[in-house]
Amino acid sequence: MTYIGRFAPSPTGHLHMGNFWAALVAWVRAKQEGGVCLYRLEDLDKARSRPEYIESMRGDLAWLGLDFDEPKDHALPDIKQSERDAQYKNAISQLAKHTHVFKCECTRKDIKSAGGAPHLGEGLFYPGTCRERRTELWIDGTVLRWCIEDRVIEFEDRHFGPQKVNPYHLGGDTVLCRKDGIFAYHLAVVVDDATQKISEVVRGRDLLGPTAVQIALYNALALEKPKWAHCPIVVDENNQRLEKRSGAQTLDAYRQRGVHAMMIHKNLANSLAISSATTAAITSITGWLEFWVKTLTPSVLGRPAIQLQSEILGDENE
Repeated sequence: MTYIGRFAPSPTGHLHMGNFWAALVAWVRAKQEGGVCLYRLEDLDKARSRPEYIESMRGDLAWLGLDFDEPKDHALPDIKQSERDAQYKNAISQLAKHTHVFKCECTRKDIKSAGGAPHLGEGLFYPGTCRERRTELWIDGTVLRWCIEDRVIEFEDRHFGPQKVNPYHLGGDTVLCRKDGIFAYHLAVVVDDATQKISEVVRGRDLLGPTAVQIALYNALALEKPKWAHCPIVVDENNQRLEKRSGAQTLDAYRQRGVHAMMIHKNLANSLAISSATTAAITSITGWLEFWVKTLTPSVLGRPAIQLQSEILGDENE
């Protein structure tokens, strides 16, 4: 079976080093397996997605040497999430036939005040307040939740080994569609990955636990599951994960400053504690990519985080 991977950023801001790292590992895995790595935009949040971000993201990745495969060249559907409401509604309808999907009118304040069981997730735990409510699913301005089973799901991750996670303990009944009509990430990514026949999902370790939610959705929708290969997250000098909303330095900003793309690769190697003597002979972006294909093995990728070296220096002549 042909290996099919993907890199799927959201065009809600410029890419940063954490995004480049995730893109690089996804691209490398496809090269290691002799397969393809698709580029897919996840523009579920239509209000925050911007054309200028779409353009800069492709430019950043090309600048760093990453040439992703086009779905049409491999007889696979090209996906734009903002145009797939019908597919996501169909998936929810399928879930409603065989499991319990319900309308929820609770606000964040309601959920917080209701308390809830101790849980593993970072957000609030939904205690099932509206679970017994039976109503028409598609009513504008309501939240749809899925009654996820309270049981442990086991799966194997290429870099982090065997996992046992109870998805219910991550936050209670899973949101499928928000009040503003935006479909939930977990639902959309499962439907889209299955549609494009993704064989291995490569992404940051912050999504390792929530993978159990997605596996539960795969099982409920009777879809073929991919393999999983989570990679270390990138953190700053304060051990905080790089995020668009936290003001992390962007790849676009480095390009505008005239930083050479080679310096980005070099900084990443330094952050991985790879000795400069090992990379001293690399004189081109192609050389760096060949180096990464050989170097990024499970032993390197099995660490929880990579602390990014401080400010990237360099100019266009470096």
